[in-house]
Amino acid sequence: MVANKEMHNIRDSIDNNLLHYALMINSPISSSIAKRLPSLIHQRNKLGQLPCHFGAFHSNVDLSKFLPTNDTLRDGRGFTPLHISAELGHTNHIKSMVPSIEEKNVFNAFALHWALKNDEKNSVKRVNKLLFSKALLQMVDSVQMKTKNAIGMTPKDWMESTCSPKEIDFIMLR
Repeated sequence: MVANKEMHNIRDSIDNNLLHYALMINSPISSSIAKRLPSLIHQRNKLGQLPCHFGAFHSNVDLSKFLPTNDTLRDGRGFTPLHISAELGHTNHIKSMVPSIEEKNVFNAFALHWALKNDEKNSVKRVNKLLFSKALLQMVDSVQMKTKNAIGMTPKDWMESTCSPKEIDFIMLR
């Protein structure tokens, strides 16, 4: 059996650790790894990504057990796992990501910008982003809808330019 100290130091060429990979492949042992080696939760790769970034992108697990304490969730470009979840429409990550709901990325964009920019052609992904947008709008400050990103677009602008009137009604009606 490999000792915990050795497992803690296993990294690839861009410093991804064992937990990065476990969450990347949606492994059922991700929770066990995090419990056995909690320091892996805090290890960033060379892009500044935490294992929870990989979990937001690749899996449907509850990310609350993979979030570092007392650390920003932003990666090297300012993206949080919530930004990633918003882009993909992974609604199951919203509740565990509430602490990063007010964080902007390098494009001066909230996760709400990414959720409401819904140019998905795949109908399942489109519906997932609509559901994510609706859920996120119930949690954020209304000021976010008027906040311009780096290219001058507000979440409202994205919604109006990428969603149909029926989709907008669905998103906006509580």
